Amino acid sequence: MRERRGRGKRGPLTLAGPLAPAGTPLPLSRREEFDQVVLDAVDRLRPRWSDRLDALEICVEDAPDVGPGWTGTEVDLVTVVPATAAGIARVVVYRMPIVTRTPSGDPLADLVLSELVEELSLLWHEDPDDVDPRADL
Repeated sequence: MRERRGRGKRGPLTLAGPLAPAGTPLPLSRREEFDQVVLDAVDRLRPRWSDRLDALEICVEDAPDVGPGWTGTEVDLVTVVPATAAGIARVVVYRMPIVTRTPSGDPLADLVLSELVEELSLLWHEDPDDVDPRADL
């Protein structure tokens, strides 16, 4: 809906009606959709690697901080930050680089899963086929 005369949105975003007494659920934002794709990829790996995944912190950020002196041509899609004093390693999935590298017809979930499997296999010193045999790497 267009915002006319700078007054902001008018009324509730979702209205209750006879078919949806609680209102219509709001659609997910692109950021929330990407978060759900990452959660689905982790859930796919959880039955086999639940103990190792519980020892990780998996988070999503928009883009890596490359700094002002960066002269490279490519950025990481997924980064593993080694374990700190608390003993928890972090896996950071970068949303914008993955979205821009996904061709329009290909599912985003395939690229997220393959990159996550690749980084986890390096972290755990396992073969990527052992981490997820169904992943296309």
